[in-house]
Amino acid sequence: MIVIFLVAVSILLYYLLVARGELTSTEEDVAKTCLNCGTRFQEGETLCRTCKESLKKQCPYCSQMINFGWNYCPNCENKLVGGQES
Repeated sequence: MIVIFLVAVSILLYYLLVARGELTSTEEDVAKTCLNCGTRFQEGETLCRTCKESLKKQCPYCSQMINFGWNYCPNCENKLVGGQES
């Protein structure tokens, strides 16, 4: 009986958190998906596990590897427009 009660409370809490938006994906989660196939990846990976697409690009100013979709290079702080140099 106690187990059923705990399961019911857990399910209720799960749906309450989903309704509040706390368990939905964030922009950061979306940014950690391959642009080619949509597979999620972990920080530090450079190639997609599914399609082998590169997950990083080279900054045109400082030549450091940065994530696709970033508007600014975190190394040299230059602005990148549409994935290209400005």
